[in-house]
Amino acid sequence: ADQFAEEAERDLAKQLPAGRLNLEIVKAMLGNNFEAVRPKIGRMLSSDGLHPDIVADLFRYAEGVEGFSSGRDLLNKLIEATPPAQAIEQLTDQIVLERYGDITSEKAAQEAADEALHNEAMLRSAATEMKAIASMTGSVTAMTKAAKDAAIRAIARVPIKDLRPNKYAAAAMRAGREAETAIKKKDMQAAVAAKRTQLLNIAMTQQAYEAQANIRKAMQEFARLRKADKNLSKTHDINLVDTARSILSAFGVNGDAAIGNPILALEPLKRVQDYNPDLYAVLEPIATAAMIASQDARGNAVNYRSLTVEEFNGLRDTIRQLMHQARAEKQITVDGKRVDITEANAALIEQLDATGAKPTGAGVNKAVTDKERTKWTLSGLRAGLRRMEGWVESQDLGNFNGAFHTYLFRSVSDGTTKYRIVKNAVLRRYVDMLQAKEQEGDFTDTKIDATEIGYTFEGKKELLGAMLHTGNESNMRKLLLGRNWGELTEMPDGQKVLNTAKWDAMIARLINESTLTKSDYDFLQATWDLMDSLKADAQQAHFYLYGYYFDEVTNTPFTTPFGEYRGGYAPAKADTELVPEAAIRAGVNEIEQDFNFLMPSTGNGFTKGRVNYNRPLVMDLRLVAQHIDQVLRFTYIQPAVSDTLKLVKRGEFANKLHTIDPQVTQSLILPWLARAASQSATTPFTGADGKALQRFFTTLRRNTGMM
Repeated sequence: ADQFAEEAERDLAKQLPAGRLNLEIVKAMLGNNFEAVRPKIGRMLSSDGLHPDIVADLFRYAEGVEGFSSGRDLLNKLIEATPPAQAIEQLTDQIVLERYGDITSEKAAQEAADEALHNEAMLRSAATEMKAIASMTGSVTAMTKAAKDAAIRAIARVPIKDLRPNKYAAAAMRAGREAETAIKKKDMQAAVAAKRTQLLNIAMTQQAYEAQANIRKAMQEFARLRKADKNLSKTHDINLVDTARSILSAFGVNGDAAIGNPILALEPLKRVQDYNPDLYAVLEPIATAAMIASQDARGNAVNYRSLTVEEFNGLRDTIRQLMHQARAEKQITVDGKRVDITEANAALIEQLDATGAKPTGAGVNKAVTDKERTKWTLSGLRAGLRRMEGWVESQDLGNFNGAFHTYLFRSVSDGTTKYRIVKNAVLRRYVDMLQAKEQEGDFTDTKIDATEIGYTFEGKKELLGAMLHTGNESNMRKLLLGRNWGELTEMPDGQKVLNTAKWDAMIARLINESTLTKSDYDFLQATWDLMDSLKADAQQAHFYLYGYYFDEVTNTPFTTPFGEYRGGYAPAKADTELVPEAAIRAGVNEIEQDFNFLMPSTGNGFTKGRVNYNRPLVMDLRLVAQHIDQVLRFTYIQPAVSDTLKLVKRGEFANKLHTIDPQVTQSLILPWLARAASQSATTPFTGADGKALQRFFTTLRRNTGMM
């Protein structure tokens, strides 16, 4: 196929007269052999065609194509090539068999042929021809990329019921003929316009076929949800499966009539809130957005075939995330390997039995008595004074490879150790960068007037803290609009564009006055690069926890008198001194909320699109260190904490442990997990009456060095 793609790219020159060869010149070059080969190349000849040497030179600009050494070499390759009709038929048969099997439907066969023809070779060929006609300086790769990008945006807006690739294929053919006619009339402007239309429609044909293939694949995935509960429940959380089913039913997928009932469809997800509120908090907005999309403005149900390609992809992503989480809820990771949660529960219960511990029997045959409550309180206080490691060792009877070490302790302990190692290394790099700037004398308290924006910076540190938000469009928008340093200007087409004139004037002046130097911009880029280096591992943790990768904000490159800079991301945290709701949010955030707020994410499924939270941002270089800490805790500790919670908050082991020691989970295990997640030395007691003695035991813990 790759070999044919190269040959097809050359053969397709016959579609354009300007790419055809001059009949008289070819006759002279081939001499007595001309008549023998004329049947094979006759359609590529024209009385007003080009010299073969010129056409051969044109293909030297086609990136990824071998090209021709001379006009004679071009003629020889054309003579040796497989006849186009035969090559196309062979390639079509191959693709049909690979993608669709042995099909006999005339319509299906035609669509398969169209898809085979409108491939990358045709796209590049059209771009090559356009480049030749217009004498453009841009590369063929750039032209094809621009066409693809435009096609992706256009196809994304097409309802899938109206997705007809053959419509774009026909438009591409018409445009090709129009280009041919324009060239005959020497109207090169019209020829370029027609070629541009042809290029776009070839790309649209490709994207339409690709969209149809993705839809077919998604429908096959959806069909798997029809399996019986008794089979799916063995490997998936059935409440999440039912949520996915309900959403699909709302859109009329899997043969159901579209119901468009958000309240009814989200009932299964509410059950998840009882045993995993953190997961519910993540999934509820995504599922709700999907259900809202299942109704039109009048409250009527929306069938999935009425969704645009982009909206259908959102539906697919939502279902995939739910099913990923449904599977993940039945698994944990132990020593780098996925383990079924039933296996872990069984091992823990077996070890619990081996300790000889017996259920308390409280509340089984009669109501819990005051005496039993007092025992629970004392048990909770004792548990709160113990170290998790010591309790685990006692449960495993001294075996460091026992079930409690393996499933409850080691992954959190190892994650914490890795977090501390990586954190020390990363923060060391950042501290070295800060110390270098301080040695240069940049971090003085000398105020910097910025009359252009009506602000006075407390010093270079605050100025650089503000400039950290200029490495991408999202942060820049929040910075300038949040502090009224910029405004939105409406363009003639109605689009609102951020006006950065005042900020730009300030920066230009500070550079001219040597207040801002190359060292400052190098420091900014090094900081952006440092934060960017954290994303790869954070992406893996995010996918493990939520079933999708967070979308990353695109950096905004910029030019200064000191050179080109790539830009980057900085944590966009609202200034709590200026934004009351940000202070409230900061008070209630947990590790996952911290991460999701600070990292560059656009959501998933129907929730894609960053929130325009244009509030005054913090301009403090110390925020970088906080951000590094939060990202690394999320990356290395949170997955292990999440897995451990699956075992101790619900399931067979959690229930049995509660009958033996009703307070150990609340007073020992959960506070230990909270300290691991937050990396704080102390955590408030959560067991019975524990809060009343919190201050005393906190002091005792600190004095004795207990964790």
